[in-house]
Amino acid sequence: MLKKPIQILLIDDETESCKMLQAEARRKRFIVDCFHTLDEGIAHLEQNQKIRAVILDSRCALDDEQNPDSIKTNFVFHAMDQINRIEHEQNRYIPFMVFANNLFDLEKDLDGIAKVISKKQGYDALFKHLDDLIALLPEMIVRDKYAVIFEFIENYLTDDDDDLMETLLMQSEKSDTSSIVTNITLIRRLLEKLFDILAPNILGKPPDNFEQKGKSRTRNIMGVLVANKYLPYELKKSAGNLYSFSSKFGNHNLIGGDNHYFPGKYAVASGIFSLLEIYSWAAFTLDSLPN
Repeated sequence: MLKKPIQILLIDDETESCKMLQAEARRKRFIVDCFHTLDEGIAHLEQNQKIRAVILDSRCALDDEQNPDSIKTNFVFHAMDQINRIEHEQNRYIPFMVFANNLFDLEKDLDGIAKVISKKQGYDALFKHLDDLIALLPEMIVRDKYAVIFEFIENYLTDDDDDLMETLLMQSEKSDTSSIVTNITLIRRLLEKLFDILAPNILGKPPDNFEQKGKSRTRNIMGVLVANKYLPYELKKSAGNLYSFSSKFGNHNLIGGDNHYFPGKYAVASGIFSLLEIYSWAAFTLDSLPN
C-alpha cells in the first residue's frame, strides 16, 4: 500500500464513537468522514469518488425527520440499496461493512454480502478488514502496479494530478470515441504538468520563465533539459511526439473532417506507456540529483 491516506465514510449516530474511530483511524492512515444520518452520508458518498469503503452502524436514522423510536436495523438495508445505486450510476465498486455494539441478526442476514464486526472486537479487527477490502479494489491494484509513478506524483505533484493519473490508468482499456478523446486529453495534461514540475526542480526556474509568444512552454522546457544533458534525446523525441499526438487528437479533438485516421485504444495504450516511461525517468532523475 502507498503512504497516501485512504478516505472512508462512516455513518453512525453516536458522536463520541465517531470521534474515537476517527482518531484511531488517522494512526492507520485512514481519513474517516462521519455523518449521523443515511441521507447525509449518501449525499457525501455521491460527491466523493475517492471514498474507498463505507462503515455502517447497525441502527441509524435515515434522515433528520425520523422519530428516534422508529430507528431499526433496516437502516443497513436502506444503506445497501443506496450504495448499490451509486455503484451502478458511477461505475464504481464501494465495499461496505457493519461495525456496531449491537449486531442483532445482521451477521446471519449479511452472510456472504458484507462483514459484520462487533465493536467489542476492537479497532484492530476493523482496520484489518478495511485493509483487506481496499487491497482488492481495482483502483488500488492499479496504484500498486504503478507504485513508482504514484509515489513520484505524491512527492512532487498535486492530489489533482494523482486523480488524473488514476483515472487515466483505470479507463485505459475503454474504446468508445468519447473515452479515447478523454484519455488522450489526460495524457496531454499530465505531460504538461510533469515538465512544469521539472522546470523548478531540475532547472531551478518556474515554468512561466519558459513562456515564449507563439511557442509551447512544454517544448521549451524539453529543449533546455536536452541542452543541459538531463533529458536523453530519445526521450525528448518520444515526449515531443506524444505532445503533438495528444494535442491533435485530445485538446483539438480532430474527429472527422479531412482526417482519415482517428486513434483507437491501442494508440491510447501506447501513449500511456510512453507517458509512464517519461514519468519513470523523471522519478529516477530527481532522486539522483544532489540535495
